[in-house]
Amino acid sequence: MFREALQLPTASFDTYQYLHGPMEPLGPSSGLVIFGDGRELSLADSVLDAGVKVVLITAASGKALARPEHPNLVVVAIPAEATDFARAIVEAVIVHLIVGAVAENRGLAIEGFRYHQDDTKLQPVNRNV
Repeated sequence: MFREALQLPTASFDTYQYLHGPMEPLGPSSGLVIFGDGRELSLADSVLDAGVKVVLITAASGKALARPEHPNLVVVAIPAEATDFARAIVEAVIVHLIVGAVAENRGLAIEGFRYHQDDTKLQPVNRNV
């Protein structure tokens, strides 16, 4: 969603894969959306002082969050009761809201694509035959 709707270069990794190197370029011009309640909490904490803007979507609370008041951190609390399928839906809605807000802030319409490739789409089916 970030890549298509916001026209930003983005990538997605599971936490432990991300720790192997993809996070090294992060700096003050970077943003990071993190989902999780375990190792993800210390991942968020480790990049805040580098100026990285972090949105942490988590069911963790209280002492589990190292620096919840850090100016580069926004914590979006989700209910601990939201597990599996329900949690995935809640997380997806949150990301849609983030993308919508950023698009509006950047003056982007979330409609269609900038570049069209006719050979990547299915042709319409004529159902009157």
